[in-house]
This record gives sequence, structure tokens and C-alpha cells, in this order.
Amino acid sequence: MSDKQDRIFDGWADRFDQRIYADNNPKGRVRQAILQRDLTEILSQHARTLDIVDVGGGLGHMAIWLANQGHSVTVVEPSGDMLERARQNADAAGVEMQFVHSTLQDFSATPPRPFDLIVCHAVLEWLAQPRAALDQLKGLMHTQSHLSLMFYNVHSARMRSLVVGDFERANSADLGGDGIKRLAPLSPLDPQDVHQWLETSELVCTRWSGVRTFYDYMLPDARARADTEQVIRTELALSEQEPWRSMARYQHVLCTLPSDKRLNRNR
Repeated sequence: MSDKQDRIFDGWADRFDQRIYADNNPKGRVRQAILQRDLTEILSQHARTLDIVDVGGGLGHMAIWLANQGHSVTVVEPSGDMLERARQNADAAGVEMQFVHSTLQDFSATPPRPFDLIVCHAVLEWLAQPRAALDQLKGLMHTQSHLSLMFYNVHSARMRSLVVGDFERANSADLGGDGIKRLAPLSPLDPQDVHQWLETSELVCTRWSGVRTFYDYMLPDARARADTEQVIRTELALSEQEPWRSMARYQHVLCTLPSDKRLNRNR
């Protein structure tokens, strides 16, 4: 049995910002571009203000974008300093949001209400028991809710090890980190497993995209001279095409309840 424990990023706010978002980092810009494109599909279906929860909302970038679209957003984050940074970022952006200092497990145990949209990005891979989290997220849904789930792809972790010649790690049965020594996810996930979990949990995948299909594999000098706008355009174009989608660093899926469940529960 694994002795891994969920990773909470107290003291890591600056490092996350520098690694993903600072100085218009293409990593963060590609991530936001694909997620925003996918989520716009949901937002455009509703003329009303949506009640949204961002579980593991981190620095608040996605939550702020959603709030700027006119929606009511609650950020749930277990790291105190990450939550404070999200609050500061929201103040700087001039948007109002709710902030809850909590883990997914605790928040889902006594949720204040069901939400219209549940956002959970780059959280499952930092949990010792990611499968259980899916049912906890489902518990935050009502019959017409949407779930936006992004997770770290184990195939990308293996490819990255191969690209740098780390064959020992690439051939390892467990590509997860220990959550202590370095910023390597505890539980990188196989997309096939996650899709099976969704089916078992009676959730229907309505859209599936890859986030950063090639950028993370580029050589450093190629990255340095690449035009960021061209990178984003190409990433957007490849994000729903195989085989590129399945090799992306992250996988993003949008989910709902099956149509029969939605109808039956509304009777």
C-alpha cells in the first residue's frame, strides 16, 4: 500500500507563478487559451449568471477569468498562501469572489450547495487517491451541472523521460513523485483510466482536449526563439487531434450527467 499523502502547496505560490504564469510564460498562456476555449462552449449555453466553484483554484487565474465573464465564483484551496495570493490577484483584477480555505475532501463532505460548474484543474495528480476525488466532485453537481476536469497525463511523463534519456524512469511502473523532493505529481494519470472512472461514475464526457501537445517537448533553444502566438495557434489546432491530444502534458475533459439521468432527476 502506498504511503503517499496529498500534496498541499504551502509556501509555493511564488514558484508556481514563476513556473507557469510569470512574464507571459507560454506554458500558462497555452493552458489558459485551451481551457478558456473549451469553457466558453459551456458559458455560451447560459444567458444567466452561473454559480461556479474552482476546487484547488491555486493562484486564481481561471477563477478570475470566469468572474470577469460575469459569473459568481467560489475558490476552494487547501494552501493558505496560495489562497491569499488568489485573493490579492482578484483584488488587482477588480473582481469579487468567495474564498474557502479547504481541501476537496472536507469541502465536498458538507458542500454549501450544488454548483452549476465545477472546475478542478491540475488537482487529481497531487492526491494519493485520485479516483475517490471524482465522486467527491460529482457530489458538488446538480442535474444540469458541468464538470471541467484537467489532469496530468502519465504518457506525457513517460515521453518526457524518454526525450531526456532517463530510461530508468521511463521504464518504471510508477512514474509518480514522492510529493516532497521535487515538483513531480504524485499520481500522473492514464487518460484511459480516467475515462473509465467517468463511465463508472455515470458522467458523460462532452469534450476532450490535450493541453500543451508539443510545447513541453521542444528543445530549449527552439522554445526561446518560437513565436508565442504561433505556438498558441498551433496548440489550439492540435489539441483535439490524435495522436497529439493523447500525448499532451495535461488532459482536459468536460462532463455532464447522462441525458436520461438529467431527465429522470428533474421529474
